[in-house]
Amino acid sequence: MLSNDAAISADVVTFNLRAVDAPIRITTTELNAIPAGDSYTQTIEATGGGPTRTWEVLSTVKEVGGTPVENGPTFASPGDPSTGHLHWAADNVQEGRYRVKIEVSSIADGVTTIDVKTFDLEALPP
Repeated sequence: MLSNDAAISADVVTFNLRAVDAPIRITTTELNAIPAGDSYTQTIEATGGGPTRTWEVLSTVKEVGGTPVENGPTFASPGDPSTGHLHWAADNVQEGRYRVKIEVSSIADGVTTIDVKTFDLEALPP
């Protein structure tokens, strides 16, 4: 019970809220198959994040045995690590099934978000 002499106080807290972009997410669902010996190009898509993106192939392995592939697909030239243009030189595309792990990162409003997705890629007989 409060008496008339009691002082009532309340702490006031002010919050500044701002909307931020949704985290970046890779939206491409599959990599197109390619004939062995042909060059490969495909644009990988994503939503969310900020306008500046950095794409990277983290690893490429042959599905049978998990053997790492040294000269697998890349976002480096003539691909483009800022646009998601994936490239694999024709001389390096050998028949087989591959697992390609791709990462995209983005900075929006000072917050970095990252998404990683693993794709199957099949190089068909020529």
